[in-house]
Amino acid sequence: MQTQDVIASVNYLADLSIKPVTYNPPAGTGMPRRVGNYRDFDVRIADARPEAAHLSLDRQGVRLVEHQTAVRDFLDSAIVRDVYYPEVEALLRRETGAARIVIFDHTVRSGRDGVARGLRTPVFSVHNDYTERSGPQRLRELICAEDAERALRGRVAEYNVGRNIADRPIERTPLGFVDSRTLAPRDLAVCDLVYADRTGEIYQGVRNADHR
Repeated sequence: MQTQDVIASVNYLADLSIKPVTYNPPAGTGMPRRVGNYRDFDVRIADARPEAAHLSLDRQGVRLVEHQTAVRDFLDSAIVRDVYYPEVEALLRRETGAARIVIFDHTVRSGRDGVARGLRTPVFSVHNDYTERSGPQRLRELICAEDAERALRGRVAEYNVGRNIADRPIERTPLGFVDSRTLAPRDLAVCDLVYADRTGEIYQGVRNADHR
């Protein structure tokens, strides 16, 4: 399959002159409000599909795999939990060899009338969902304290599993990834994530022309 790179506008933090904070309303009630010196940058983006066989979670931080599902309605949360969660658990065991898997959340995003439909909209900024502090904290919230501390003495990983749930290819706001080998520590800025009932944190991406 012959593909060509494209140039697209990608949202990054330009610098850390303003501490980044994101205020998240309940799903379906509005758009997040962000504080920070964000700017759009033109970025060259490659199609990862021709390289799928060479992608590794331990090297690039991403895998592209074929996966069949029995779920036909991803807007039915009960079906997603009862059918899709076990499917994803089997997928993760196959791809990672993990001894224990805990699936704890799912989000349906839509760029078309997402808020009006009670869904979340796409996230437009370069980011990483967990920081060195919030990753272990999330584990402690999910399993008992003794098991969490035992797990943290070994290797723990948190993965996002994403798929297109429409019956046609995605034409707007496709999911993109930064090859982790092109990241530097300075490219990850701690951002407070403020909800109505709690405050967490994620990393926001700081612009680095070396990113692939």
